[in-house]
Amino acid sequence: MVYKYIDLVDMIVGELKLDKRFSGLRIEYIADVEMYPIRILNDSSLNFYLELKRRDHRITVYAYASYIRSKATKETINAPGN
Repeated sequence: MVYKYIDLVDMIVGELKLDKRFSGLRIEYIADVEMYPIRILNDSSLNFYLELKRRDHRITVYAYASYIRSKATKETINAPGN
């Protein structure tokens, strides 16, 4: 099954009750502790991430984080639950 990046963004924005007109969202995950976080930017990178998760069922492997950025103040915060 192929998943859509925009559907993930809409789901996160909806759960956090954000207004997309005023907030930006950055989604990333850690593939290895010695690497920089990898951003999920589109359908391809989302499906690659999901394939990694499918192959390794340990809950803490490839944990993702989402960050919210206010378009007005440019301030970035870590989303709740990450």
